[in-house]
Amino acid sequence: MRAIKAHELRAVRDNRNQWRIASEDLDRWRAHTVRTPENLHTSHTLAALEIERLKGEIEAERRLRVAAEADRDRWQTMAEKLADRPRRSWWPWGRS
Repeated sequence: MRAIKAHELRAVRDNRNQWRIASEDLDRWRAHTVRTPENLHTSHTLAALEIERLKGEIEAERRLRVAAEADRDRWQTMAEKLADRPRRSWWPWGRS
């Protein structure tokens, strides 16, 4: 129940208010959670894969940040150019 509440194990309630868990989901959860001599190596491998996945996500976020900063700098340059131009009135009665 803790795993279901923590969203570590996917489960749904049926019409009889009983939990239904797909066998694939249960096997995946058990491989991560239950430590046995057989899956000890697997858990280390899964941890390494998770670390690599997170590194990839961090790199993707870094690239997005760099692109956003470059876009920000382009907009800032354009705004500074517009701010440096002398202002003209478009309306004839607003001329000084």
